[in-house]
Amino acid sequence: MVETRIFSVLLFPFLLTAAFTNGKEEEEEQKPTADIEKFLKENRKIWVYNTTELSNITCRLDVYTNVTFDHAWFSRSFVNETRVDKKMIGKFLDWQGGVRPIEGKYDAMEINDTARPTDYPL
Repeated sequence: MVETRIFSVLLFPFLLTAAFTNGKEEEEEQKPTADIEKFLKENRKIWVYNTTELSNITCRLDVYTNVTFDHAWFSRSFVNETRVDKKMIGKFLDWQGGVRPIEGKYDAMEINDTARPTDYPL
């Protein structure tokens, strides 16, 4: 009797899960919310304190001067033994992976140095 009750208690959650998923794993669909243009227009100064980027830079400031539907122009300042100021341009793009952005909007940016064209990989 006790074994039957224990078996029933253990079996019930499994059957309940199977009934709700119909034997399939269902992913919860996330609604798109990314709009990098809107974010940068509302946040002209962006401080970065920590990043996965491989460098000795621990603090960086980006000040956005012009943001259009597909590009952003900004100044990047950081200290790496001495203070460094660079003029940069960012081209918006749709990052492949994760939650898709709002239709017609972007969720990532490819960055280049305007003085010395250098790609900064994602």
